Amino acid sequence: MKAKEEQNFIKNSLIKRASVTMDVPDVDTDLERIAELNEAISVLNNHSMQKPCKAD
Repeated sequence: MKAKEEQNFIKNSLIKRASVTMDVPDVDTDLERIAELNEAISVLNNHSMQKPCKAD
């Protein structure tokens, strides 16, 4: 999902730079989605890296 969002952002960014008279896609929303996904992935990675507590 992260890769797809990044590709959409890149594609929309290229369209934004190339367009002069066309409607411009909302790349800001795409960027916000990517940031949210990156944060969620980071939280999951941090959680999975924690060692389970051993009960003695």
